[in-house]
Amino acid sequence: MLRFALTCLLFAAAPAAQTTGVVGVNDLTAYFPPGFVTMGSGATSCNSLGFVPGAPYTALFLHDGGPTTSTAILMLSFWGCTGAGLGLTPSATAACAGPLAGLPLTNLWFSLPLVPAPIPWFSLGTLGGYTRFSIPIPPGPGTVWLQAVALDPCSPWGFKFSQAHDFSW
Repeated sequence: MLRFALTCLLFAAAPAAQTTGVVGVNDLTAYFPPGFVTMGSGATSCNSLGFVPGAPYTALFLHDGGPTTSTAILMLSFWGCTGAGLGLTPSATAACAGPLAGLPLTNLWFSLPLVPAPIPWFSLGTLGGYTRFSIPIPPGPGTVWLQAVALDPCSPWGFKFSQAHDFSW
């Protein structure tokens, strides 16, 4: 019974608990050609970056996890984003989550559906906590949702999440 109750708590959600991208903590920023203008920085999970024309092209994503993050994995989903998400407890401290990461403070909020499983996209991080992802976008139309999972010993679970974005082409 206790296991069932804990499982229910993991999947129980309040939209206010969604991850918010905080620069230097857990921010996922998108750059699209031709101008590579910054999109999505500081947004809350499940936000849309809109329609980005011109495919095929290479989109760039930068995860800024701050000095405690070693590297990140970008998760891609073609099945949507949910405010309900997967919230893990205990919440990360303000040192890991940042002052704007929602109430209660958390950066442990995975907003992509678990079934079917998201596709991982790997890249190496820098000592400063940045991980850059170059994603080839095929001819459209299409829509994809993205969220970074960063390895971070500062977080109680050893990892943290960025906010989730979607875009269409």
